[in-house]
Amino acid sequence: MNSQAEFYEWFAPAYEALYKVIDAEETVRQWDGLLQTVRPARQQKSRPRLLDVGCGPGWHLPHWHRHGFTVAGLDISTAMLEFAKVEWLRAEGGQAPPLYSADLLNLDGPILTAQPFDVLVLHSNLLHLFSPEALPSLFGALGSLCGPGALMMADFTSTTLLMESSCDMAEIHGTPWEHVSRFDAAQGVHKQIWRNGTTVMAELCWPVRTVRHDTIATEAGWTVQSRVGWNPQDYDKPFREESVDQTRGVTIYARTARRQLDDRAR
Repeated sequence: MNSQAEFYEWFAPAYEALYKVIDAEETVRQWDGLLQTVRPARQQKSRPRLLDVGCGPGWHLPHWHRHGFTVAGLDISTAMLEFAKVEWLRAEGGQAPPLYSADLLNLDGPILTAQPFDVLVLHSNLLHLFSPEALPSLFGALGSLCGPGALMMADFTSTTLLMESSCDMAEIHGTPWEHVSRFDAAQGVHKQIWRNGTTVMAELCWPVRTVRHDTIATEAGWTVQSRVGWNPQDYDKPFREESVDQTRGVTIYARTARRQLDDRAR
């Protein structure tokens, strides 16, 4: 089970306030441009089914919809998904697309009976939020949500950047929040500790190198199709050939094995 579920449920209102500066529209424009370079021909003539895994407050969903995808979202936090419904109503109007509440390390519920997805997108360093020990189960679960030939896009941050320390204050809805970010070498995990005056909780982030992700992904039935360095602030040329000192990057995997949870879905 994902041990951080309680944190995301608690942090949802603060997340909405802190990270609204994310340019979801530009991110989707850039990612879709990269995705088009590897999309199979069968997807070019249809409206592919896209699942935003770890969709949070749903900022990216309307933009993927506008780029020609039939979208759905998945998140472990029901509070985040409530924000996603509001965001869809604000951006698109009408009823939100399917929004699944599920734990990727213990899949259950309606997501198991959903039609297989053609594209999975994992924004905001989602893969780094799982420990190395959990990654085989994670990649297996992701594979169970789609069919052979499906594509999965994920962004990464360099291990060097993820191990940096910081301390700052922010005011969220009139309440001061303290934020301390530090790497715990003994546990091999980066901790972002948030204190809002009455409660202290930590988000955990593992600086796992992409080569390890690739090994585990391959064993779970995924293959790397593309990997590029990514500078989202460079609107003209956001992607470039990957280099060892690249602070951010995007990887596209292709699914090469069939769904693993068909029996559970029936």
